[in-house]
Amino acid sequence: MANSTYVVQGTAGTTEDQIKYSWNVAMVIAAGQSQDSLIPSPLMTAMQSGAMGRFEELTRCTPDVQDALISILSEKYVAIPELKGDNVVFAKPGFNVIATANSRDRGVNELSSALKRRFNFVHMPVVTNKKQKKSSCSALGN
Repeated sequence: MANSTYVVQGTAGTTEDQIKYSWNVAMVIAAGQSQDSLIPSPLMTAMQSGAMGRFEELTRCTPDVQDALISILSEKYVAIPELKGDNVVFAKPGFNVIATANSRDRGVNELSSALKRRFNFVHMPVVTNKKQKKSSCSALGN
């Protein structure tokens, strides 16, 4: 079944935790780091489900955050060094990532060549708000 909730929204403030995982601080204080206190990111959840993840506005993220995607896309796993024993999440078949990037904004961070090699690019034309000619308006019934 399709699911559109596996989304990371890229901003200048996006962190590596939002791409990989974070922790429930109260549970960590009470019982330490464990599978129960782990909070998977939307991309990690997509990996575990064999689903499609989305990364919106990838170029708005800093290069170090972008680079956190490289191992996820290449190796299809996330290591969780804070956990002992079962500390690797492997992607199930079907997992992939669709990312959007706007190259026209100011403050955009260029993608590294290593990250570019891991994506296929589809360039979308810029949508403009040009006024229609009167002849085209009359064809629409106006």
